Parts: sequence; structure tokens; C-alpha cells
Amino acid sequence: MLGHQSRAIIPHGHHNMISAHLLLKGEMHVRQYDLLDKTSGHLLIRKTIDEAQGPGSLSSISPDRDNVHWLVALDKPAYTFDVIITGLNTQSDTDFDIYNIDPEGGEHQIDGSLLAPRLSVKDALAKYD
Repeated sequence: MLGHQSRAIIPHGHHNMISAHLLLKGEMHVRQYDLLDKTSGHLLIRKTIDEAQGPGSLSSISPDRDNVHWLVALDKPAYTFDVIITGLNTQSDTDFDIYNIDPEGGEHQIDGSLLAPRLSVKDALAKYD
């Protein structure tokens, strides 16, 4: 749950989980991306949503689409109600994983996708929170 202006759900992708975020108060800049490919150092993503959203808006991610997201509070305060479900695929090698990325430091590809470097939690929080 976000509680102040400019606070962010840092840009990140998911493995083996879904999440939904209902905006309760305030306005947020919501960006979502499809995950096209991943390596140990990067995620290849394509933007699907880039808009300001207000109370009552819902954003969600799943393994099938919009599975990378980044939310930034534009108002103070801004609050979300979050639901997260992990361990969707019991055959997966991990219960779940999160891939923090740097879309601003990414390399734009000729097909419109973005090759975004992966970041440690510490570095992602320092840059985006």
C-alpha cells in the first residue's frame, strides 16, 4: 500500500505469481508491460499501459499478459489495496520470483520493445522509490 506522493511500486516483473492493485485514494501513473524474454541480466518488455489512474482503477498482472508493472503515486496520499497470489505452477522450480528492472536505463529495440537491465532490490529502491 502506497502512502505518499512520488512513492512507487518499483518497476518489476513476476514469475509464477499474479497480483492486483485497486486504487483506493489519489492518482497514480500506471505503466505495465508484457514480458517477452528474460536473461540473467535483462528483461525484454513491451509497454501495454501508460496512463494516470484514479480511485476505483484496477491494475493486474498475470503470467500471460501485463506481467511487468510500475506504479507511481501522483497525489498525496495515494493508497492501493493489493492482492498477491504465488505458486501458480506447482511444477515450477521456484514458488515465485520478482525481477526488478530499470526501464529508464533500457535499450530500445527496433521492434518497439525495450531491453531493460535487471536491478538489485537496493538499487531499484534507490532509483525508483
